[in-house]
Amino acid sequence: MPLASVQPTIQRPTFDIAVSPSPQSESGDNNTALLNCLRSGQLHSLPADCQGGLIILKSFYADFAGAGAAIGGEFDRHCTAVYTIGSVRLERRTSRVEREETLQTRIAYAEKLADITQVAVPLRRGGLIVDYLSQWLPAELAMTIPQELIGKLVGVLPVTVKLAGRSRQQGTGEMPTMIAPLRMV
Repeated sequence: MPLASVQPTIQRPTFDIAVSPSPQSESGDNNTALLNCLRSGQLHSLPADCQGGLIILKSFYADFAGAGAAIGGEFDRHCTAVYTIGSVRLERRTSRVEREETLQTRIAYAEKLADITQVAVPLRRGGLIVDYLSQWLPAELAMTIPQELIGKLVGVLPVTVKLAGRSRQQGTGEMPTMIAPLRMV
C-alpha cells in the first residue's frame, strides 16, 4: 500500500519573540530560535504594524529591521547575534509582491543607516541615530536599547551615543561640536 504524501498548507506562520535584555538572553531559547531562523536563509518579515524591531549584529557592524522589513534570507545569513526590541512577531510572506515590499522596506532602513553613517561628525551621527530610532520605535522602547548597540548601527562609541542622547533630552536641539578643548602641554 503506497503512502500518500500530505503537505500541510501554512500561510503566514507567526513566531512570538519576547523582549530580551541582551543579544544573548538569559533563557536563550527565543533568541537562539530567532538566530537560527535568520541564519537558515528563509525569508521572513516583521508585520507592518509591529511596535518593535530587531538589531541584527554582524561581524563588524549592526543592522536594524523595523516594522514591515524583511529579515533572514541573504541579508542575515551570517549574523552573529540578534537583539529584540519590544515584542516581535515574524511572518512568512507568500506572494512575490509581499516579499518585494518587505525587501524594499529593509533596504530603506539600510539606506537610512548608510546616510547617517556618511555624516562626518560622530556626535552628530549619534544624535541622528537616536532621533531615527525614536521615530521608528515607540520612544519608551528606543530608550531601552543599550548604547553599545546603537553605536554599532552607525559606527560611533557608546559614550558618543550617551552624549547625543543627553543633548537631545536637554532639548537644546543643537549638537555640540566639541566635547572639550584640546590642551597642548
